[in-house]
Amino acid sequence: MNIISNTLISLESDPRISVTASITSILNEKKVELHLDEKEYELSLETIDELLEVLQKTKSLLNHVN
Repeated sequence: MNIISNTLISLESDPRISVTASITSILNEKKVELHLDEKEYELSLETIDELLEVLQKTKSLLNHVN
């Protein structure tokens, strides 16, 4: 049986940005898509890890400003 799971996450602060994650169990396929306005970008899990690290560092820096 082929199971596909989709999760859509929209940002409250900016409704133009959403993330969709799909997992196809039989094919062991994982796909994450980032939607910015009308554009769609497919991201690897490694890219998401890097983005998370950059965002955490940016947040930390911004918390120390002012």
